[in-house]
Amino acid sequence: MDCGVGRGEQKAGATSVVLVVDISVVIPAHNEEKTVGHVIERVFSVLPRDTEIVLVDDGSTDRTPQIAREAGARVIRLPRNMGKGVALRTGFKAVSGEIVITLDSDGTHRGEECGRLLQVLEDMDAEMVIGSRFLKPVNNGCTRGLNVFLNRAANMMIRLAHRTPITDSQSGMRAMRRYLLESLELTSIGYEIETEITLKALKNGYRVVEIPIFTNPRFFGGSKLNLLVDTGKMLNLYLHNLPSLNHNNSAPKPNPGRI
Repeated sequence: MDCGVGRGEQKAGATSVVLVVDISVVIPAHNEEKTVGHVIERVFSVLPRDTEIVLVDDGSTDRTPQIAREAGARVIRLPRNMGKGVALRTGFKAVSGEIVITLDSDGTHRGEECGRLLQVLEDMDAEMVIGSRFLKPVNNGCTRGLNVFLNRAANMMIRLAHRTPITDSQSGMRAMRRYLLESLELTSIGYEIETEITLKALKNGYRVVEIPIFTNPRFFGGSKLNLLVDTGKMLNLYLHNLPSLNHNNSAPKPNPGRI
């Protein structure tokens, strides 16, 4: 496998070109009744209507699960708010697709970008495609504050461990091969889940590609990140993975920028 990060050349924006593959979409949600229906509708705008979309409801107290069902998703309800990592891992175990797409339910991700993720996954023979909010020329300033701080910290950790220039290790919008997910033995509970996926995918020598994506500002609610808690989780994740990353001689050396 060709380990490292490639750069997609496709311009950001929606595409209706969707390959005939077995696709599942996992969307974690906690109290997103104002946006979740629209998110699901936008995914269906570029994927077949029989696409498996699983909404993992993370202890919502509003109408999120009902609206998701009405929009065409299968809903799995967690008994309480258990964290994004638990929600995603629950969804990964429940879906059947050979390719798994994830995106957030708060409306910041554009569901129509799913078509581009799939296309790049196949065109570049990748095993994971990350939709980057910061990869030029798309960076549109919709992501700010704590999100940017934690993302840069996680990116630096990956750069130190791999010498690989990841720009958005915490992106919740990505497409992955099912076998990649099954091999990673994920354990994260909270928002560090995406960084864990990125770290372990690179550690195992998988082909990772980033492409620029457009994002929307969040119109309802606010970020659920916690500076102290989530920074601590990120540091713990890095420290637990660093020894195996640095001593993993079986994986190919990263080759940043190679496509």
